[in-house]
Formats: sequence, C-alpha cells, structure tokens
Amino acid sequence: MNEFRRVQLGFLSAFLAMTCVMAFPATVFAVDVGQIQRWLDEEWALASKGIDLPLGRLDYHQERTLRLPDAQVAEMRSRVAGRPDHPDRHILKEIDRQIAGGPDVTEYSIWWKAPGQWRYNKTPHYTNSAGFADIAVRSSVSWCLTPTQLNLSSSESPVAGYNYVENEPTIEHAYKTHRFAGLGDKHGIGITRTPVQLEGDGSWVFYLERPGMFRFRVTGHWDDSAKRGFVDSRRVESSTTDFYPVGRDIRFQKWSQYAGLWMATIVEWAGTPSLATHEVNRSVIDSYSPVTDEQFDALTAIPSFDSKDVVRGALTIDSIADHRPQSNQYTSRPSPLVAPISQDLNEHVSTTWIEVSGWVLFLGFAIAIVVIRVRKS
Repeated sequence: MNEFRRVQLGFLSAFLAMTCVMAFPATVFAVDVGQIQRWLDEEWALASKGIDLPLGRLDYHQERTLRLPDAQVAEMRSRVAGRPDHPDRHILKEIDRQIAGGPDVTEYSIWWKAPGQWRYNKTPHYTNSAGFADIAVRSSVSWCLTPTQLNLSSSESPVAGYNYVENEPTIEHAYKTHRFAGLGDKHGIGITRTPVQLEGDGSWVFYLERPGMFRFRVTGHWDDSAKRGFVDSRRVESSTTDFYPVGRDIRFQKWSQYAGLWMATIVEWAGTPSLATHEVNRSVIDSYSPVTDEQFDALTAIPSFDSKDVVRGALTIDSIADHRPQSNQYTSRPSPLVAPISQDLNEHVSTTWIEVSGWVLFLGFAIAIVVIRVRKS
C-alpha cells in the first residue's frame, strides 16, 4: 500500500470515529439519574428548613396582567353599557387601566436577619392602590407602617389582630418559591414524591401527589457545570380543589446566584386558557445587597411622627396606635388626641389595617395559588 493510500485510510478512520461520537452523544455524556435523585433529596431537605438568606436585602417585583380575548372584552363593554352597577364594570376598569399603563406592578423588599428579626416592604405602583405597607419585627417589638398610620405591637405577647410575627411564613413562602421552586412546600399531610425519571430529551421529571386531592408534574434539567439540577416547571396534572386548577403551569426561569445561592430570577404562572377570565403573573428578582447589623437596626427602628424612615424618608403619618401592654395608647395629629385604646378603637384600627394591608394575606397565596376571578357570560 502506497503512502497516499495510507493517508486516505487514516483520514477515513478519524472521520468514522468522530461520526460515532457525534451520533451517540447520550452514550458519552449520559445523565446519571442517581446523581439527580441524590441532589433532589438534599435540596428537598434544605428547602424544608427555614430561610437561608444571609443578612441582607432582597428586592423583587410582581407583575399582574388581566387577559381576556378581544371579542369577550367587546361583549363585556356592550353588556355593561348604561349599567353603572354591573358587576363586570370593575373588570373593564382594570383592563382599560392596564391597556393604558401596562400591567399592575408591586415592588417588595425583604430584609432578613433571622427568624423573628426582619422587615418586609410592599410598594404598589398603580392608580387604585392603597399605598405602601411595611412590617418590621424585632425580638420584643413589631410594627406596621402605612402612609397615614403606625401600629405598634408586642412581638412576644401581641393583642388579637396585631400579631405581625405571624406573617413570617408569608415571607418564607415568597422567598422559597424563587429559591427552591416549590420543593419542600408543605402542601399538607400525606404528600408522596415519586423517584426521578429521565425523559427522552435529557430532562428529568417526578410527581408530587396527595391521593384524592392533587397531582403535580415537576420537570427540570441537569447542569453538569453547576453540579446540580434546576426546576423548570410545576404543572397541575389532576386536582379536586379550586386552589390547584388542572393545567396551571408555574414556570421557573433564568436561574442565577444571589448571595451565593441559586434562585429562579423569574417565576411565571397563569390560569388555564379554558377559563373565561384569568390573570397572568410574574415575580422577578431585581437585586440582592448585603446589610450590616447597624443598618438593620436603623431599618427596624420604631418610627415616630417627626422621624425619617431609612426607606420611606419623611413620614406623613397622622396617627399612632401602640398596642403594647405597657402602653395601650392611641395618638393622633394634627388635632391632638391621646387616649387609651378601647376595645371599640381596637376593632376600628384593626379593620383599617385589614383594608389597607390585606396584601399580607394575599401574598401567601400569590405565588403558589394564583387568584383567578371567573365571570360567566
């Protein structure tokens, strides 16, 4: 065999070898399902614990869009014409507001030091909002601040209606939805988790199920460079409760590191197309920044009439209700009024808090349970 022929055969052998590698990448770069399962078990255990965010500030915002088909909107306009009290009119107002100004956007900030030591701010940015609402909790005192009112409460022995410490699970759920994509969520007693299975495209899947109530399909992918998995979606496969409508799909996107911790930068969820009216929601992490102990102390210091808040600046409050047992006092301005808090006043102030800051109750459901209002024509 001459030299030229040997060179030809050498090139042919190299080409065939390369072709074999390219034709069977799954064999060479096979995903180890056992490795994924071990990661998932560890992640699940970690997610079942408390918030693992270092002392710092996490900023995120939520976008809410109400979407209806154009034909349905036109029909609704015709239906409410000349009828100012028609129940669909408020939906049209929301649609028109969002057509003019975009989705409803609400900003949130979490300052977290430890359980029982945090501050949580909510700032809505749409025309019919009730203004900001902030809650801060320290070991002995907690408070809630709105544009016009400050409520003080004992963290250790709060009176009914003013236990701001009870909002800690709300913060934990909002944080863990980005941090763990719903892994370890306490959906109730009797939850089962199936072993991980590989899909044909290299992704993986497992199921969360509470027999007789719901079944979730959780899918994700493995990143060998990060040595970990990432959840991509959680879809309701079957359900007997309105909290989890069949077909709802929560998507976890753009996994990035904040404070050295992996989080889904974007969480998006919606109702199903079969619903007559539904919302589309996005929760987006904006930034994380470390906070010192001194800064945290300033952030959670008790506000007063003449003080400046570190975040809100000069305050405009016109009343302070101190519900701590040693104080039990209500003070208002500009007409000076200082009086003990009676049961009647307690009920009045508590009602005002619920009206102004019902977001605390809402947010616990806002990420895992999308609020969908259905109107039937």
